[in-house]
Formats: sequence, C-alpha cells, structure tokens
Amino acid sequence: MLDEAKINCIEYLVAGVEKTEIAKLIGKSRQAIYDWINKDDEFKAELAKRLRERKTEATRKINNKLPQAIDKIWYLIENAQSEKVKSDLLKYWIDRELGTPTSKIADVTEETTEDISNGDLEQEFNKFKVLKKAE
Repeated sequence: MLDEAKINCIEYLVAGVEKTEIAKLIGKSRQAIYDWINKDDEFKAELAKRLRERKTEATRKINNKLPQAIDKIWYLIENAQSEKVKSDLLKYWIDRELGTPTSKIADVTEETTEDISNGDLEQEFNKFKVLKKAE
C-alpha cells in the first residue's frame, strides 16, 4: 500500500513538478524518489496509471474541441488579413493531409567500379562540343 508521501509524490510527478522540489515538498530525499521510480513496482504501476489517465483526459479534451479548432483554422484561411497567415495555414492543412515533404535527396545513381579512361572522357566532351556548335 502506498503511503501519503508516495501518493503526494506521484501527484507532483504527474503535474510536472521537478524531483528536487518534490523532495522538499514531501520531506524525502531525491534519492528516495529515484528509488521509488526505479525499484518500487507498486509506485511505478500507480505512476504509470496516473500518467495514462492524464493523457487520456487531455486527449478527450482536445478531441472535444477539435471541430471548433478546424472551423477556426478554416475561417482564418478564408478571412485572415495576412497572406503569410493564410499561406502558413494552407501549408499546414495540405501537409497534414498529404504528409510533409522531406528535404532529403536520395542518391539513386548506380555506383560503378569501372575506371574511366582519359580517352573516354575526351570522347564525351567532344560529343558535347559538337552538340553545342549545332545549337
């Protein structure tokens, strides 16, 4: 069974309070808190449960506001004075639906181990010179 100090510690951890501050608030050492987090299975289970509950609650709140947020974004796209705002929102909307394009360029050339002789290079350059003169 978790004692009052551990229950309070869990509540503070879930709220995002720093461990050093929690130690002062509950009258325990930081090391005790680390020991509970790493070695006390009951403490770890309760902390994980509370964190899941917090995440579930936050997700529920966000999902409840989602239709309003979408309507607001679309309103701004249509009515914003700033072209930058419109552009940024449209880009966000498109990236959200189609995926964000990557900036990485893949090298798809085949690597060859053939040695190219100076004669081969000279022939290629001569072809380009002929093409250039024909233009």
